Amino acid sequence: MTAKHVLAKDIAAYEQMKAELLQHYNGKFVVFHDGQFQGSFDPFHNAAREAVKRFRDTPFLIRQVGAPEVMPMPASVNENSRRGGNRSRRVSADNRPLPRW
Repeated sequence: MTAKHVLAKDIAAYEQMKAELLQHYNGKFVVFHDGQFQGSFDPFHNAAREAVKRFRDTPFLIRQVGAPEVMPMPASVNENSRRGGNRSRRVSADNRPLPRW
């Protein structure tokens, strides 16, 4: 099974558990591996460290529960904004501004 298929399985498991995760782990970082919930962590680097330790080089998913979903933008839009052209803001799916990283 390819990494893309494994992540799809983890994403589907996250979406299926989303309501329960929001109730119990809002704001925490959750880890999924092989379609199974593995635990919640805070902050992100604790989730990443534990996931790498346990799953090494196999795919896993880390998501922050309750965080706005990011809508992907074409590379041309991102590149244009770096050059001072289109100054569009990065926004979440519900149109809230996202932080610049």
